[in-house]
Amino acid sequence: DPDVGLFEVACRFWIPGENLIDRVVKHRVPYDQWVDEGWVIASEGQVIDYHEIVEEVLGFRTVVPIEEVAFDRWGSQAIQNDLIEEDVVMVQFGQGYGSMSSPTKDLERLIISNMIRHAGNPVLRWMADNLEVSTDPAGNIKPKKPDHKMSHKKIDGMVALIMALSRAMVRASAPPPESVYEARGALTL
Repeated sequence: DPDVGLFEVACRFWIPGENLIDRVVKHRVPYDQWVDEGWVIASEGQVIDYHEIVEEVLGFRTVVPIEEVAFDRWGSQAIQNDLIEEDVVMVQFGQGYGSMSSPTKDLERLIISNMIRHAGNPVLRWMADNLEVSTDPAGNIKPKKPDHKMSHKKIDGMVALIMALSRAMVRASAPPPESVYEARGALTL
């Protein structure tokens, strides 16, 4: 719903640092440039250090309140557990048409109406260019990864944005919390 207002998007992306240059050469994607410019964080080693991601999320709390984090249950157990231990509200978010269709359409409307900003993030822009959608017989849509032959074309940031947008829209449309005075009435002293 574009009436909700402007959305400012802050993205963080990670890549294993050990094989960074191999990925740049093999996939012709400027990961090294994005690391140098601060758009991508290179973890030491051959895999992404999930503790770095947890620390980054927790660090955001010093800048903005984190109401909740949407997650895909597939492969997120360690991060989920660590964030729950830090009192971060975690909300499971399915990847099917039922969960993804409405927020994907909302994102399209927000982009067209210039109601979403991402500070010119080239990684998110690249992922948006890679994004395809699939449609079911009822007209629902969801993000789709490019052809497996193009597996180096990532869309994870766009999927995460759609999930976050969905949760932000749910929170924005929720009725305000009930006033203590409405719940119990005024007290006379």
